[in-house]
Amino acid sequence: MRVSTSLLLVLGLVSSVAAKPDETPECKLCAKRMYKRLLQCAETCAEIAALISDDDPSVLLKQCQTRCGNEIDFCLGLGACTGTTCDPQEWLLTGTIAGGGAGKAIGAFDLALASDGVIAAFDVNHYCDNDVPGDNCKGGVNVYQEDATAVGNWAETERYEGAVKSENFGRYLAISDDASVLAIGGYQKWVIEGRGPADKYQCEITTSHSEVSGYTVAVSRNGKYVALGKFSARGDTQLRVMKYRPELPPKTQGQTPCPWKQKGETFVGGDYDFGYISISNDGNHVVYGNHDPRLGPNDDGAYMLIYRKDSKTWEKVADHIAGNGAMDLGSAVEISADASTVAVGFPGGLHLDTGAMTDSKVKVFQFDEDTEAFEWIGLILATTTYLGNWLSLSKNGKFLAVSSGPSMDEFPNGVARVYKKAQENYQLLKEFTGEAYGDGFGKAAVSLSSNGRRFVVAASGSDSTYNDAGKIYVYDNCGWRNGWIAIKKSKK
Repeated sequence: MRVSTSLLLVLGLVSSVAAKPDETPECKLCAKRMYKRLLQCAETCAEIAALISDDDPSVLLKQCQTRCGNEIDFCLGLGACTGTTCDPQEWLLTGTIAGGGAGKAIGAFDLALASDGVIAAFDVNHYCDNDVPGDNCKGGVNVYQEDATAVGNWAETERYEGAVKSENFGRYLAISDDASVLAIGGYQKWVIEGRGPADKYQCEITTSHSEVSGYTVAVSRNGKYVALGKFSARGDTQLRVMKYRPELPPKTQGQTPCPWKQKGETFVGGDYDFGYISISNDGNHVVYGNHDPRLGPNDDGAYMLIYRKDSKTWEKVADHIAGNGAMDLGSAVEISADASTVAVGFPGGLHLDTGAMTDSKVKVFQFDEDTEAFEWIGLILATTTYLGNWLSLSKNGKFLAVSSGPSMDEFPNGVARVYKKAQENYQLLKEFTGEAYGDGFGKAAVSLSSNGRRFVVAASGSDSTYNDAGKIYVYDNCGWRNGWIAIKKSKK
């Protein structure tokens, strides 16, 4: 009976949405398509509901949105279904998060956005001696949750702190779409936090390290895999992939279980590998960038690792996305959920051989699974100074966000951009600029939601509350935002 009741709940949701259209043809078309697609989705939702102890509509709706989000997004993106008059291509500033004290620099270096309204942000000046920013800070991560009944209102719900001074705990962050898995890295270790309602744990993973080691992290969008990368100037670089195994028992009696088991062997890389990493939903594809191409122009760029099931090893494919030979920073990378699309950012810097400044570039590639080769698609997106130092890709690879810190010549207040794939190229949807010079808008990481309809960017030097307290800006696509509000209201 629970399955049948759940099915009726889904059909009730469909009916309420389908009843919204009135005078506009676009709205009627939207409702018709939504009705058909949600009917197809209802059976899956009912199966999930059968495993739930009760038939609470809000729980069922959340599961349905998780499984059928792409179909729902299609209609919500039209905007007409909600009776709004806004342009569905327009983006709105829907919320901000300000740092809680002077010098906090919230959002510096890295932040991560989950699709269900959770943001994790690095606080570089967390837990400092005498609360004074400097080298004696442990670092930490602040987690913010959006109010379920008031879109755009954010509140801090959790904090994670480093254990030792100068650890920079939280320098690297990644989170799953449902926010149940949060991976944290710094200069000492990796930590995997379980944030699910019924699955709380903390896994601390360490290895030998040198002073300049960095521990980078990536989480697959479905939360089933975590990639852990370690880069170092001393050449002891390595990459591990962990698979979620909830059935694993604790190692010792009374110890909190760590439900993650390493998948395959540890892959040992070259000098400065694994500065940036990203992993696909199947856990078989990892793309990574070279942190610092001092071995020469032919050695920097991005690479793909593929898991070989027969040998249970990770193997680097022969094809290589070449960098620009610059010594400054490394190549930011991100892979789509199905591993078919790879975005790479090449920040500008001094060329190793010529000594000249190289232009920043952002390129997108299609990965052919059969030939294991990359094909460059579209155009170079921009050559703005440092644009591409950070980037974020939507789940299906159709939306791409890039950012650049302040530059005196072009964007003194910093800039961030969102692109959408159109045929074989990426077209600019929206350009965002900072409020003031010195705020560092876009200098740190940016993060795009899995469906590409929400975008967050940090300005770690913002003085809006305190001197250099930092600020995070949350932008929503207009049509998606209003549709999301309508669905939230239907839960009440």
